[in-house]
Amino acid sequence: MWYRMTDVPTQFVGTLILCSDGTVLARDLDAARWWRLAPDATGSYVHGHWSAGPPPADTFRLDSNSVAPLRSGSFISVGDVAREDSDDSFRVIAGPAELSNVGVTVWRDQPVVDRWSGIAATTCSLPAGGIIAAPFVGPPPVASDGFLWQWSEGGGWSVVGELPDEIPVLASLTLMPDGSVLTLGPANEYRYQSHAWETGTAHGLRSDDSVGVVSGPVCLLADGRVLAIDHLGGMALRTPDGRWSPGGQLPDRDGLPPYVYAGSACLLPAGRVLIGVEYSREMDGLIYTHFHYYEWSPVDGSITDVGVLRRTRRHPRSPWVRMSAGCSFFPTAPFS
Repeated sequence: MWYRMTDVPTQFVGTLILCSDGTVLARDLDAARWWRLAPDATGSYVHGHWSAGPPPADTFRLDSNSVAPLRSGSFISVGDVAREDSDDSFRVIAGPAELSNVGVTVWRDQPVVDRWSGIAATTCSLPAGGIIAAPFVGPPPVASDGFLWQWSEGGGWSVVGELPDEIPVLASLTLMPDGSVLTLGPANEYRYQSHAWETGTAHGLRSDDSVGVVSGPVCLLADGRVLAIDHLGGMALRTPDGRWSPGGQLPDRDGLPPYVYAGSACLLPAGRVLIGVEYSREMDGLIYTHFHYYEWSPVDGSITDVGVLRRTRRHPRSPWVRMSAGCSFFPTAPFS
């Protein structure tokens, strides 16, 4: 059941982060700022208290959804810190900012990655601490810098490998139980382990032509299986031994096909998967969009309709991020 929250300070909420003290940080898509939600005395967030969150570091642009938890209880976000334009080139100097979740909460700039050519990144938290990341630019054009990076607490950034030739960008990075990192190329899976890529079996999902790889969300389930969803709502399941099988299809609604974005699915504490889907129709020069949600069961693969969260309209040239159907869940203790 959905509950309407009271006194929400912004209309456009992006990334949501559950902190170890039980508060929730929400990124405002309409401005470069964060909000903090604290539950009420009964533990409910519906009537919780909203307050201004930590201001971003002065040089950091919050236009990236790449936020990953760290073992220390902090979080790291990867995005722009500066842009340089000239007549014949466009270069982005990018680096991370770290958010302390202990005591006074502030964003801190980390050392800039001079070779980084992306304006956002796909990230994955590592059990030993730090993150692994692959930057990309676009649109247009969408193109990776060709390198896989690792950031460690206290050690900064280092290049740990190159991307396979078949993969122009990494739309998802999923840490597997064996310590490898899984990503989905245009046809096959790829796993990165011990500074090398291994090509796996075909996943059967549709590749997004705009980026050249599967661009939908990927969820590691409690039983070791992986649920992957392509941008058109097709689903596939991966067993722990690497075999893929069809996992169903998210439904059309009112004659409109589903569209699913990376980051728009999350594993719920009960083991089911919550999936956010966008349905859009253009009428009279405006795009009318509604964001529908489904729950997928890992037991029988059933898809349960859990309702429409919001309807809106916008001009076709509107620049705001189409991740409003996204959902994020960061466990209180992300690593054992």
